[in-house]
Amino acid sequence: MEYPVWLWHWDGPDALPWARARRIDLTPEARERKARAVVGHRSQVEPLSDRPGDEVLLRPDMLAHFARPWETVLVAEPGDGDPFDELHAREEDPWDVRTSWYERRKRALTLAVLPHERYAVGLEVGCSVGALAEDLLGRCDAVVAVDGSVAALERVAGAEGLRTAHASLPEDWARLEEELGDGPVELAVLSEVGYFLSPRRLAELADRVGALVAETETATVLACHWRHEIVGWPLTGDQVHAIVGDRLAAHGLERRSHLVEEDVVLTVWAVPDR
Repeated sequence: MEYPVWLWHWDGPDALPWARARRIDLTPEARERKARAVVGHRSQVEPLSDRPGDEVLLRPDMLAHFARPWETVLVAEPGDGDPFDELHAREEDPWDVRTSWYERRKRALTLAVLPHERYAVGLEVGCSVGALAEDLLGRCDAVVAVDGSVAALERVAGAEGLRTAHASLPEDWARLEEELGDGPVELAVLSEVGYFLSPRRLAELADRVGALVAETETATVLACHWRHEIVGWPLTGDQVHAIVGDRLAAHGLERRSHLVEEDVVLTVWAVPDR
């Protein structure tokens, strides 16, 4: 669910997508606690000083929206657009993945912990500009790089054996399966993407990925994530790996490697040697 705050001030109720709106009635206790919380946010509800520019930010007409006996929330619509499309359109390499030592070292670690020398088809979810997908070609006959951002996919360099697919996962999984075709996908990589999903969407994606690779002889899933807080998003890297590992266990994949550093966590799950 999404919570409108400044929409009331900037646009007003006519801008609200009412088809996605839901009303949540509040108990008297919840209203009282909420009112105390709002008043406690002193930098927003009181002037910072008597100097020009330090006037109160949230005036009574704005605060009135938060004193009502209900909340208005919006049902989120994942998959309708990508939050990073504008970023990739504006910047050639938003996270400096081709130049920063952190990113280059992380890709080297990713390749080093893969338990098998060779895979038929590898899948990378959330490929951004494709730096890791290009490196995975050294270990895979073919790589399918997926991203929800059209602008990001336009930055992926053309290389033999590398295909791109525009999809917001897990919602567009059926479309991705058409792109993958009938060949066995033995490797799936989730790098720096899990914390941009809700826990529910991440669990569904891990289920899909586990089912995709589980029946192959060299089934491998690799996840790699930044361990610090991702401001504005619900999960940390450690939480992402806990959710993924729990879902992959249901498909018979066991943890093979687990590297934890101050900045990064990298985990490999694979089927037991057959």
